[in-house]
Amino acid sequence: MQRPRGAILQYALRVSAFAISASFGVRNPEHELQLRVWVEELCDKPVTCGHQLASSLGAPRRALTVALKTHVSGCRPNFGDVMTLMGASTTCIRPLPI
Repeated sequence: MQRPRGAILQYALRVSAFAISASFGVRNPEHELQLRVWVEELCDKPVTCGHQLASSLGAPRRALTVALKTHVSGCRPNFGDVMTLMGASTTCIRPLPI
């Protein structure tokens, strides 16, 4: 229990967001969800979990997808809000999965 918390605290000062993706996270997301809770408790950083993004990708592709999404979230925390506003002001009717 202390090892993951220590890692979160160690990296919190050096990263802009956290990406969490377990090998079988899509089948049993308990570990990803627990890590998410700890990140939210210990620091104020965006968190993305692999099981939220895809249910059919293999572990390596899911890990890459979650890392890329987290990078966008960390660099542009209000990116989703901006895109939502842009969509509302145009005829865009497609959901934007950010």
